[in-house]
Amino acid sequence: MSRKAFGILICFILLITSVFYIPIKTKSASIRVYVASHGTVYHADYTCRHLRGNNYSSISLGEARRRGLPPCSACTGNIYNPSASISTKKIYVGETAKIKLNYVTGNVVWSTSNSNISIVEKSNTKGKIKGIKKGSTTLTITGDGCIFKVKIKVMNVPATKLKLNKTKCNLVVKKSVKLKAKVSPKNTTIKTVTWKSSDEKVATVNNGVVTAKKEGTAKITAKCGNVKATCVIIVEKYSYSEQGFLVSAISVGDGKKYKQNESVMCTTTIHSKKTLDQVTLVFAKEGEEDKWIDFTKASDYRGKKDKYSFDIKLSDFSAGKWQLKNIVLQDEDGSMEVVRGFDTKYPKACFTVE
Repeated sequence: MSRKAFGILICFILLITSVFYIPIKTKSASIRVYVASHGTVYHADYTCRHLRGNNYSSISLGEARRRGLPPCSACTGNIYNPSASISTKKIYVGETAKIKLNYVTGNVVWSTSNSNISIVEKSNTKGKIKGIKKGSTTLTITGDGCIFKVKIKVMNVPATKLKLNKTKCNLVVKKSVKLKAKVSPKNTTIKTVTWKSSDEKVATVNNGVVTAKKEGTAKITAKCGNVKATCVIIVEKYSYSEQGFLVSAISVGDGKKYKQNESVMCTTTIHSKKTLDQVTLVFAKEGEEDKWIDFTKASDYRGKKDKYSFDIKLSDFSAGKWQLKNIVLQDEDGSMEVVRGFDTKYPKACFTVE
């Protein structure tokens, strides 16, 4: 191919590409549109039939909007119409929502009607907001020839679970216990817990502190938002052992000396949930086996309102000092308990046989 023929081919290719060139559409502020010399609309495609036979120029989409020119319905329609979309219009405190902008040109301005939300990200194409406190606010986005107003509702993060450190508790009259409530999730904005007792004659509650009033059962309910948790409070008159007994006082011998033909009176206060059936006093003397003395309710001891008296005959005791060591208790249902430590707790609960 000659140099002249090659040059003609190149010119032909350039002519063809210029005739069939179609501008690429973008979503940036540099989008180019076409306007006739005396046109009242802008065109997305310079081959639009409304541009044929007219002189036209290429300007930015933003400039067309600033001039107040609407789009050509034949070639543009809604293709370059500005729009804004949001992922959600309801968010919880601490959560975010994304906003997407389409064909918004110029210097885009973001603003809110109050401080219920904050704008944490913004540009000509997208943005992000964050819920700060409960309430409603209006997000306003302004660009060339367009303005968007979106009403956003910010909600408190609700509590979904409430747990107490105790679900059941035994208390003695006039004693107290502190109930602790754990609210989930950690980011909940509703953390206020209210307390209520099902029977304030039995137990009262104030900010989680439960105080026993009289014997009985009461249910303590903690509430946070729509979730609840309960603890059953069983109030007893005395601090019974697991087996249901309590020895609160005892006196025997007072460390005095007695003859072998005498008796020693033992007085004690024994609280029992059920009827006391048998009491066994265990005495210890150094160098000898422990002495077990049984008393049954039927004939051997007297009792009134948990106060009991026992006559201990000393004829079976050898000479020397005897110390009360343990008390074995048994109720009418057969529950038994060995109460130990009287030799240290009541050192005067002893006597000497001469």
